[in-house]
Amino acid sequence: MPPFPFRVRYHAEASLTAPPKGMDDTIFRKFRSKQGEVWQVDCHEAPFWTTPDEGGQPFRPRRVVCRSVRTGRHTMSPEEPGEPGLEMFREVVTRAARAWRLRPERIEVADSRIAEELGSLLAAEGVPVEVRGDLPELRALLAEWTLSARGAAPPAALSVPGLTVERIAAFAQAAARFAEAAPWRHLDRNEDVLVLEAPGLPAELRCARVLGPPEEGALFHPEEEGENDLVGGEIWDGRDWEEEDWDAWDDEDSFFEDEEEDSFSEEGNWKVSLLSPSMVPPEDVELWMRHVLPLAHSHAYPVAFRRRMGEGAERPDARLLSWFEAVLATLASTTEEEMDAGRWEKEVVTSEGPVRLGFSLPNVLAPAYADEIPRDEEDDGVPLEVRVADDLATEAREAWGRRQIHLARRAVALWPDCIDGWLVLARRALEPEAARDLYAQAVAAGERLFPGINERQEPFDRDELRTIVPYLWAREGFAEVLWSLGAREEAVGHFRWMLAVDRDRRRIRYLLAHALQALDWNDEAEDLLNRWKEDSPDWWYTRALLTFRQEGDSPAARHQLAVALRADRSVAKQLLDGTQEPLPFDDLHRNDLELEAPVQEAWRETPGALEWLRAQNVALSGAAQARKAKRKNRKKNKKRRR
Repeated sequence: MPPFPFRVRYHAEASLTAPPKGMDDTIFRKFRSKQGEVWQVDCHEAPFWTTPDEGGQPFRPRRVVCRSVRTGRHTMSPEEPGEPGLEMFREVVTRAARAWRLRPERIEVADSRIAEELGSLLAAEGVPVEVRGDLPELRALLAEWTLSARGAAPPAALSVPGLTVERIAAFAQAAARFAEAAPWRHLDRNEDVLVLEAPGLPAELRCARVLGPPEEGALFHPEEEGENDLVGGEIWDGRDWEEEDWDAWDDEDSFFEDEEEDSFSEEGNWKVSLLSPSMVPPEDVELWMRHVLPLAHSHAYPVAFRRRMGEGAERPDARLLSWFEAVLATLASTTEEEMDAGRWEKEVVTSEGPVRLGFSLPNVLAPAYADEIPRDEEDDGVPLEVRVADDLATEAREAWGRRQIHLARRAVALWPDCIDGWLVLARRALEPEAARDLYAQAVAAGERLFPGINERQEPFDRDELRTIVPYLWAREGFAEVLWSLGAREEAVGHFRWMLAVDRDRRRIRYLLAHALQALDWNDEAEDLLNRWKEDSPDWWYTRALLTFRQEGDSPAARHQLAVALRADRSVAKQLLDGTQEPLPFDDLHRNDLELEAPVQEAWRETPGALEWLRAQNVALSGAAQARKAKRKNRKKNKKRRR
């Protein structure tokens, strides 16, 4: 009796399927055969779900795997939705033959239909295809893959005793509202620690941090010692820095070692994450699909879990899940005004009934340094509120997270002409329209402080420039936001004024030159380039683009571009890549808006400019490589002559 009872050999005469046209070419005839070279081929379904790039319903990817029983080597097809067809099986077998340069004695498969059709295709090759009821060697490999893929994933939600579909549906609804509100746009993960208060709240959920992209959600942890002494994002013990503190600051290695030791760890703490289906237990995806539960985003599934060292992932019970539901629902309904107050309470209804939660932001509630400085009512004629607002704005520039916005709003409320306060708020704006309005407030404040400044056309001296620097920053930011919103001519007017009053601002010259070309005002751009003879890569790129716009692919344009490329290829790389998108307005860590929009748009909107840049870049690289090869050959020839 054969060792595998369900084993059938398929020969050409046993198959009624003719080889498809174009598939009867040779696969194995060039390759040698070795004794015991048996290949096992089967379809493997991934242990996770995924979604197509263009959207649509999740699916379990499948791939065809071919394994050599003798050597243990394997090859596979790309993952695809749906059942792989005969062509995919043949492609994998062909790939294995070419990679291993071997001819199998036979090929074993588990599906009789595939055996019949593949056997017909390979009949001319003299390689039989057999059906086996079990493929143990291949099955062991696939089981190892499945275990590895599932090893990092938490267990299924319903694996916890006491959890019901209704409880999970309530949690999913709260997570969907949380995702729609996107509180991570307002709260910084590292700086804005939320302290929670509620009767019966577990100690392990006493504090929370809102997580932003790429893995949105919330991280919970017990209250740490000194959590309520947060000032400006650091733990402050109420004393001034001593001499040994500055010594530690000077010792860079020890400073960063201490910082690394104090960094917060997610190990052992509860976390709610909004994950793609490929990172979620497959049972959860099936649960969501079967009961049509709400998603956080189009394809983001909420998963609550924690990882313990050496113990794997753990899922919450019904009681903990209801607390997560309450926290997510509360954060979804929290306003910016409540966050800036530093303390607020809300009542939400969960699957276990109504819950009243209190939130506080110690970083916002901590006193400002400006409030603790002793002051006289008048100091050199400067009103008290002006001095306090100026100190608040200075502190806001150095702060992070929600505290930064809180201090800046206090500054402008106390003194509406505080330009620095308006600048902080503009740079933290979530939308370009809001940024435009806040920059406009900063510009208006500067014009009230410096009457007639917007009508000046002659350059300021050095001392005057020091005084009006915040106003210049406001005009610059205002111009850039106007450009991004399509008000290009108005933006160019601001660039012209800044260059007229401060001729040393190279960056403004660079942006203005490209803005003029984007508007097709080539004569003014040429006049600008002729007035400032700069020898820098940026200026050479600008000059090359203008010459190309005027003359096309002329020798002068190629020469100017070659000089620019030899000086700095990074500018060309940035332009050719594409396409760097402007920085999002909800990036809490940016220090400025996207500065290169006029530059990229000038190149993109000039017909043929990017293609010309790419061709010249390739030609110059090829010429450089040819010169290098020529020098190498010259050295070799010299050695031979000797």
